[in-house]
Amino acid sequence: MKGSSDIPRDIEKGLSMFRLAVEQNYKAATRDLARYYYSLETEEDNRKALDYYLQYIEYNPKDTDTLLHIGLIYESGLGVPLNIDLARRYYERAAEQDETGMAYNFLGGTYMNDEETESNERKAVHYFQKAIELGNTNAMFRISYYLHNGKGGLQVDIPREIELLTEASKRGNHQATYRLGLLFEDNESGMAQNLELSVKYFQLAADNGILAAINKMGELYLFG
Repeated sequence: MKGSSDIPRDIEKGLSMFRLAVEQNYKAATRDLARYYYSLETEEDNRKALDYYLQYIEYNPKDTDTLLHIGLIYESGLGVPLNIDLARRYYERAAEQDETGMAYNFLGGTYMNDEETESNERKAVHYFQKAIELGNTNAMFRISYYLHNGKGGLQVDIPREIELLTEASKRGNHQATYRLGLLFEDNESGMAQNLELSVKYFQLAADNGILAAINKMGELYLFG
């Protein structure tokens, strides 16, 4: 835990302590080692992370965070064979006790990023809707694509799209903020164009580090 003591940072010594705890069958150490290796984002370290996560989930099969991370590793294919079906199974297990909607959002994402078929679109919408019921702002942002284009069994519904994006933006999802800026900039959406509001959303998204919004504000300052 960063800043929790005056002990100077020593990664090798820290890892040796974790490994010693693992050898003594202290299960939480396998989880902590997994988190460390996962944070390094390399192929070799991802393999180590998966190994430790799989050890920990044997001990604690309902740990939502661990189930989600195992799913993410299989979905990414970084350092391990890409396996979307296996990722989905871990997300489904996580969804059984997840109260944040994150697992359903990840499930929806696997179908959103899959082949663009009506079946996959409907499954994506189904899971995003379940995530939204739990208040997940990423799902609010992602379902906007289907509401905007009338896909996944949904009718085109721009007012509902704006409602969800506004809620997500208020709760700190600034991809949604940027999307709102685009909607109010473009009167092709069927909404009344509002350039003042559009710039407000672009600026807010830019202030919160959204690169597309930063670039957009650069365009506006340069070209008006």
